[in-house]
Amino acid sequence: MTTKRPASTRVLKPFRIAQYITVLVVDADPTSLANISTLLTTYGYKVMTAQSAVDALNTVLEKETEIDLILTEEFLPDLDKYLFLERLRQVSNLPIVTMTNDHDEIAMLGSLFKGVLYRIVKPVKYIDIHYLWEFASMSTRRYLILAHFEEGMSKSPEKNALDLVLEVEEADDRVCSMNREEKSTQPSAK
Repeated sequence: MTTKRPASTRVLKPFRIAQYITVLVVDADPTSLANISTLLTTYGYKVMTAQSAVDALNTVLEKETEIDLILTEEFLPDLDKYLFLERLRQVSNLPIVTMTNDHDEIAMLGSLFKGVLYRIVKPVKYIDIHYLWEFASMSTRRYLILAHFEEGMSKSPEKNALDLVLEVEEADDRVCSMNREEKSTQPSAK
């Protein structure tokens, strides 16, 4: 007879895809920054940190090609959250996920309007971290599609754009199918 560990004591494996993703974590609270960074690295993500909006903007300007996703606290002391999101959009197209203690729906809509893809209500949980790679892959997928188009058009100019789109969709379907198979083989966390 096998005994199951309680959910809180189960050892969770790092996500395979996470090892290829670098997250810039921005939080003015050093304890929160350390906790979220530890949680991310536990699940395999590479992490860069910044403790202010200005530091985050400088990091993005200097290392944008190394970053796949920005995970930021909404309320930073040195810059208004909407102004910070606008400035991020001016310097980068990286996907942005915000963290907050605020459950206000109007604030959520304001963040989404400024380009935020997802909003996590603190405390950050395992399930929140689990899906971050999908937001990071959104920007990566766009670049892969463009590269595929350029390569396809240069190799076979007679191919039309529809054929290339269908090829990309088939490849995307294969990746989604592999993800579903991987999820079905993982033990469920109950």
